[in-house]
Amino acid sequence: IRHRMYVLVIWLTYLLAILVPPGSPPRPFNPDPQLVKISTFCRKCNAVKPPRAHHCRICNTCILRMDHHCPWTNNCVGHRNLLHFIRFLLSVVFGTSSVFWNLCGRIRVLWEARHQPVYDDDVSLSEIIATIVFTPASFFVIFTVSLLTIRTLWNLCENVTLIETWERERVEGQIRRGRLAPIEFPYDLGGPYDNLVASLGPIWRWFLPWTEPHGDGMHFEANEDATPNTPWPPTDPDEIPAYQYVERHMPPMVVGIRHKWQSWEGERLEDFGVDVEAE
Repeated sequence: IRHRMYVLVIWLTYLLAILVPPGSPPRPFNPDPQLVKISTFCRKCNAVKPPRAHHCRICNTCILRMDHHCPWTNNCVGHRNLLHFIRFLLSVVFGTSSVFWNLCGRIRVLWEARHQPVYDDDVSLSEIIATIVFTPASFFVIFTVSLLTIRTLWNLCENVTLIETWERERVEGQIRRGRLAPIEFPYDLGGPYDNLVASLGPIWRWFLPWTEPHGDGMHFEANEDATPNTPWPPTDPDEIPAYQYVERHMPPMVVGIRHKWQSWEGERLEDFGVDVEAE
């Protein structure tokens, strides 16, 4: 019964992570005075996008509080389905850990019965083969998904998305080289609890499978050290204006190397699903 409950929860959270859209800015989007100075422009949607939103090259739309595009769900992880994605990761870790524990127990039983004859009904060749195959497979799933889960939860404790960790590392490198003035990441509220609540909503909502984070995905609380009326990330000094668009509401086109920069893990901006041409 416990195993079937784990399977049910995994499939339920997986389907929600696939089917629930991550959220996109309303069209037309007319930012209020609080957002107008920190909003940016999407060249693919030809429209203003709110802070922390990015244009996904796979979904071909702007995603609110975009974390990354997940190939497992063929869906972006954004404002609306962030909780569903986290529940899916946790259910996989707990469910597969239960399977791995039972397999390890079965290995002990098979090892103790290694001197029994092969025709004994309690020890079949097919069971031995299945145990040998699925034990390392389940460990591999636990190891890889746990790494992603820990990374995701760590980012939430700092109220930062996967894309913003990449941006923050790039900006910090430019600050060290003196190419940018010191600037604080605006959405880190200080403590893990405050950041988790700001990202996911009240604690009681985390355990209900149908709930989503609170807020509209466009307004975010900033810390006291944030530079007022300044979008994140700051303007890249390596981007050079190429020419000014004729249209009045479009910013100048830029030729930059932002999309070519790699983090210490070798990740580029487009590896998270961001359309660098729209940025």
